[in-house]
Amino acid sequence: MKSTTEEEPLTPTAVEAESEKKKSGDNAPVDGETTGDDKKKKIKKILIIAVPILLVVVGITLFFFFVIKAPKKEAEKEIPQSQKHDQVKLDSNTYLDIDPITVGLTQISDKKEYLRIDLTLRLNTQEENTAILAKMPIIKDTLITFLRSLRSTDFNSSSSSIYLKEEIAKRINKITSPIIIKEVLFQEITLN
Repeated sequence: MKSTTEEEPLTPTAVEAESEKKKSGDNAPVDGETTGDDKKKKIKKILIIAVPILLVVVGITLFFFFVIKAPKKEAEKEIPQSQKHDQVKLDSNTYLDIDPITVGLTQISDKKEYLRIDLTLRLNTQEENTAILAKMPIIKDTLITFLRSLRSTDFNSSSSSIYLKEEIAKRINKITSPIIIKEVLFQEITLN
């Protein structure tokens, strides 16, 4: 007797397909379909490649803007345009010679004493030199008045020349403001 449920004999290819089905489970994809695990693996691969590339690009961009561009902008902000010209002026020097001045000093004794002084002024620019030349009569009058008030004993100490330079610079700067004398240089000081 034959049973009603007879199984068909299996061919070798059918046997292989059956064993693969058992290994992969019943949820094996049909040709052309992908499972959720395969999609996750593809996304993971893309992220593994894309994220480092993106980080490198962002890093280079940030480096360029903050390290290379930023110091230039800060330097421009620190020195306004008007002060850039002043900075150039401060780095240069011009000298203005003042004609020798001879004055009689205030008398302490019966002997009349004279002071002869030859000055040079150190300035920033040639334009300042020209501006001071225009005020030279006032400067000379101020210097003569100041020098006549001195006594011969005012020149006894070693600090007297420093005091004299400071006083002369202060008095000239009052006249020539906003131009400032950088330094007063003595070419000659003679006390007779």
